[in-house]
Amino acid sequence: MGEQAADGLSMTDAEIAAHDDQRDIGESGWSSLRALYAEEFEGTVLDAGGGTGIYASALDAAGLDVVLADVDERMLAAARGRDMPAHRVVQADVTALPFADASFDGAHVAHVLHVVEDWRRAIGEVARVVRPGGTVLVALGGTNQPGPVLEEISARVDEEVGGTETITRGQASGLNGPEEADHAFALSGMDVVAVRRIEGVQRRALGQLIDRMLVNPYRSTASRAVRAQAAERMSTWALDRFGSLARVIDVPVGIDYRIYRRRT
Repeated sequence: MGEQAADGLSMTDAEIAAHDDQRDIGESGWSSLRALYAEEFEGTVLDAGGGTGIYASALDAAGLDVVLADVDERMLAAARGRDMPAHRVVQADVTALPFADASFDGAHVAHVLHVVEDWRRAIGEVARVVRPGGTVLVALGGTNQPGPVLEEISARVDEEVGGTETITRGQASGLNGPEEADHAFALSGMDVVAVRRIEGVQRRALGQLIDRMLVNPYRSTASRAVRAQAAERMSTWALDRFGSLARVIDVPVGIDYRIYRRRT
């Protein structure tokens, strides 16, 4: 998940926190996710592009031996802060993984390939390091499933930071289509065997949601300066529109996993 911020600078602590908050799937969601991991994986699992370790922690809680690889040192520092052993946190580009062929029983790739320009090579690398018969779980998109309130706020945020001129990084560079993913994995010796959806609920104040959208650098290519200016306008608009930034809403969230198996 790691990558530089839109300004070309390393991500700040606030940006990392917003990034992780975006990935939160609530208590019931995490429970379901741990169960999925325990069902589909065994042994040693590579969390490729694992960022701050938010999913690696769930993999570990499912009883798996996890190695996290990511390119961004700030995110890796956050992962180490989750008490992951240093030798299990590796700085590496997902397009050039420093592991031997068939060295993992499985791999987890969540919300990564949409920000990797050379995503075909990344898929080849992930497939290469998984043993025959091993499993790869891939989540292509984001987690939020916006209701009317969140959709209105999201549209307003996009307008304030420049509209369609600041398209998301996923739309700008990486993989978003499941058909393309299936084809690339098939060429790398892996076949899709199932699709599983994990659902949960976030409870967030409107002010928290707005801050998260504006701080998270993966949302758009707008600079930090532009996003900071937009924050002031958004606060004024939201207070006028909703009366309070403290209003709490339920945000349905979900992760669609495509499950691939390495041919034997």
